[in-house]
Amino acid sequence: MNWLEHLSQAIAYLEDNLAGTISYEEAAKIACCTVGYFQRTFSYLTGITVSAYIRRRRMTLAGYELKGTDQKIIEIAHKYDYSSPTAFNRAFTSVHGMSPSQARKSQSQLHSYAPLSFSIQLQGGENMSYRIIEKPAMNLVGISVPLSYDREADMAIVPEFWQKTIENPLFEQLSDLATEPVVYGITDTSADQHCYYIAVEATDCPKGLIKIMIPPAKRVIFEAEGPLKESVQTMFKRFLLEWLPFSHYDYSGGPDIEFYPLEPKHNEHSEIWIAIKEKKHDL
Repeated sequence: MNWLEHLSQAIAYLEDNLAGTISYEEAAKIACCTVGYFQRTFSYLTGITVSAYIRRRRMTLAGYELKGTDQKIIEIAHKYDYSSPTAFNRAFTSVHGMSPSQARKSQSQLHSYAPLSFSIQLQGGENMSYRIIEKPAMNLVGISVPLSYDREADMAIVPEFWQKTIENPLFEQLSDLATEPVVYGITDTSADQHCYYIAVEATDCPKGLIKIMIPPAKRVIFEAEGPLKESVQTMFKRFLLEWLPFSHYDYSGGPDIEFYPLEPKHNEHSEIWIAIKEKKHDL
C-alpha cells in the first residue's frame, strides 16, 4: 500500500467522523506518520489545512440539514462537534458567508465542498532529476523558529525567518562556523518537534545557537540549477504525486532538508533532500 492509499484511508476516517469527534492522532496513525507530517503533507497536496477541510465538510453537511430538516440549530451544532452556538455560527459564516439562521431562509445560497479523493494523473511529462543516497547522521548548529500547523502561515513564517537571519550578524557567525560551505533549511514536524531550522555543519556551538542532530537516512535528492524554479512546497507535492507512487519507496517522515551553497559562485544551485524508506509489500 502506497502513501496516497494510506492518506486516502485517513481522509475516509475524517469523513466517517464528521458527525462526532475527530482525532488527529488516529488520522495520522492511519496515514502511517506523525501528526505533524500528516498535517503538512495533507496541506501540500490539497492547498488547505486539515482543520479547514474538516470545517468545510462539516459546514457543508450542516447546510444540507439546515435546508432540508427542521432540526434545531443547536442540535446540528452539537452533531458536528461544536459545543457552543457562537463557535458553530462563526464556523458556518466563514464557509457560507451567512449565519445558520439566515441560511434557513428560502432564497439563501450556500456553498458545498465535496469529499477529497486522490488519484495518480499522468500529465505534463516534466523532468524530475533526482539521485538517492545513504546520508550519515548530521551534526549541525543553528537557530530555529516555531512552525504553526497552518500551511499558509508557515509559507509566510519561513521566508521572513530567512530574511531576518541573513540580515543579522548571526548569519555571518554561522557561515564562519561551517565545516562545509553549505547552509541548510530544515523542516522538522516529528512527534516532539514542529519547527524550522537554519543551520550549518559545525563542531562548535557558541552561545545563542542550538545543536541539531539529523539521524542517518536514505534520502532522495532533487536539485535545481539557477534560481529555484519551484517552491519547496511545489517540489514536495510533485515528490508525493509524481515520484513516490512509481518508486520502490515510501516517505519516511523527515526531517526534510533544503541545501543552499554558501559560496557566491554556486549560490544558484539548490537541492531538496527527502527521507525515504524501502516500500513494504502487502502480503
